Amino acid sequence: MVAAPPPVAQVSAHVTPDTLPRVPVAERGEAYPALRQRAGVAIVMGGVLRWVCLGAGAVLLLASAAMGQVAGHLGIGLLIGLVLLIAAGALGWVLWLRHAVFGEMIYLVLDLAEIFRRTR
Repeated sequence: MVAAPPPVAQVSAHVTPDTLPRVPVAERGEAYPALRQRAGVAIVMGGVLRWVCLGAGAVLLLASAAMGQVAGHLGIGLLIGLVLLIAAGALGWVLWLRHAVFGEMIYLVLDLAEIFRRTR
């Protein structure tokens, strides 16, 4: 024998603000946790990219000096390597700044959303 399905509860088609549960965001947890995590990751990633670019610039400096030594023009190799190191450092600084500003702007927008939510 098959058991009868349980009775269906009556569902009201009329929804009012009084029938909706109003639980503050603070009691449910953090608002927009994925965005907050993305902002933190962006800031950290900018710092990592800065050091990666500086490391790549240092490797290029050493490679240029070695190539200059092999070619018999160490001074020109060092000069080219120094230019590459400065360019890589500038690129790393720009990437770091871009990611830091991006992450801080996300934090700012989330804080403003929280302020507007509380004053509403």
